[in-house]
Amino acid sequence: NYQFMQVKNFLGSFGTLKKSEREDGFVLQIFNSEKKLLEGGELELGFDCAKILHVNLMEEMIGDAGRDPLSMKEGELKNMLLVLKRQEE
Repeated sequence: NYQFMQVKNFLGSFGTLKKSEREDGFVLQIFNSEKKLLEGGELELGFDCAKILHVNLMEEMIGDAGRDPLSMKEGELKNMLLVLKRQEE
């Protein structure tokens, strides 16, 4: 049984998950359509992730996603780059 990714206890909307065009990883896009601040939620990954970064639509780094990457302001759109951990040879 293999699971690639699961978002739990998250009240926002899942947008898309796509392969990154700039890095070895994936871009996860989520949106808060609620009229309130969203806090918490869990992101479970079925792959080794080295780091999670906030990026813009052009996949340019905005900053580190921090300790709670799924917390969002009202109406906020987030693009998160899930950078794959490199395999040691």
